[in-house]
Amino acid sequence: VGYYGITKAQGMYLCTHFRDVFGVHASTGILYTHESALRKPWFLSKKLIMAAHEISRGEREFIEVGNLQAMNDWGYAPDFIEAFQAIIRQDVPDEFIIATGELHSVQEFAEIAFSCFGIEASQYLRENTKKLKRVTPPKAGNYQKLYKAIGWKPSDSFPEMVEKLVDEFLKS
Repeated sequence: VGYYGITKAQGMYLCTHFRDVFGVHASTGILYTHESALRKPWFLSKKLIMAAHEISRGEREFIEVGNLQAMNDWGYAPDFIEAFQAIIRQDVPDEFIIATGELHSVQEFAEIAFSCFGIEASQYLRENTKKLKRVTPPKAGNYQKLYKAIGWKPSDSFPEMVEKLVDEFLKS
């Protein structure tokens, strides 16, 4: 059972109910994966960046991950915050999806992150599909309704986002 999804759906239904019944000015947003330098070390994006950094410094030999071909719609959290702010300023509340609309593999993420440290990811990535904790079909979000309403779209390409995450990691 997907408790996370159930609670998100319930929150959306409650928001719509309060808007319809009590006239509350409330909007909802479905957020796809949004990355930032604030990610904890157990998140894949942070694991990959940390491993690349450690490998580049000779402190680690490799990183073992699950399925390198797993796909995700990765966005940049600061972009998503801008979308939140624009959504709540709308005269008419509504439901929106905040995403990039693009799927990228774990391998693509790793290759970009590792290249920021001047190393080739393929030499240091080990795939272990037994490590997979959850398997979900890849889904890209469709932010077109949000774009039509407020003109929002992701500010950077996927490679630019990963490079920003690496830069922010190095500055922290």
